[in-house]
Amino acid sequence: MHSVHKKWILAAGAVVLGLGVLAGCAGKTKTEEGGKTAAQAPGSSAPVADAKLPDGLFVDKAPDGAVDVSKAVSAAKEGETVVVRGRIGGKREPFVEGRAIFTMGDMLLTPCNERPGDECKWPWDFCCEDGKGKVASVQIADADGMVLKRNIEGEHAVLPLSTVVVEGKVAPGSDGTNLVINATHIFVEKEGMERGAKKE
Repeated sequence: MHSVHKKWILAAGAVVLGLGVLAGCAGKTKTEEGGKTAAQAPGSSAPVADAKLPDGLFVDKAPDGAVDVSKAVSAAKEGETVVVRGRIGGKREPFVEGRAIFTMGDMLLTPCNERPGDECKWPWDFCCEDGKGKVASVQIADADGMVLKRNIEGEHAVLPLSTVVVEGKVAPGSDGTNLVINATHIFVEKEGMERGAKKE
């Protein structure tokens, strides 16, 4: 893959991870409080390719060997195939408008709606949790590594708080703190579909 494509693959994922991962109830992100944030994408947005979602992207059976998001993040190696299970969320806006990208958090992160008395309007942002190293970015790209110009929210019950199992390759630039996955298969668990909530 050409180096320019490598840069844009990472940049597209960083659009999600860098622009307010785990936005807290008070407006600050957990990563901001720690003094470190993911790299910002250059320009206003990463380049995208007009294309439909790949055939076979959504599967009826979970890929074998799924690991938690936190484990996948810490062990990420560029080009390696990974299978990761988590819950869609990790920031107030876990989707990028017009881009086939979303973030997913570790299953150990508790959404606000599962905390008694918590009336947070965005329970999927996990704002009361420390999400460092527990959130990954998932993107769907074409054969040249260009992120597809298409909304992914709502496709096959891909919604905030839906539990998903994602199989794909670790994108260039991922390391022990940031993980971007070029998804090849996505399985939405039934229970995740029931918990999924449209953003307000």
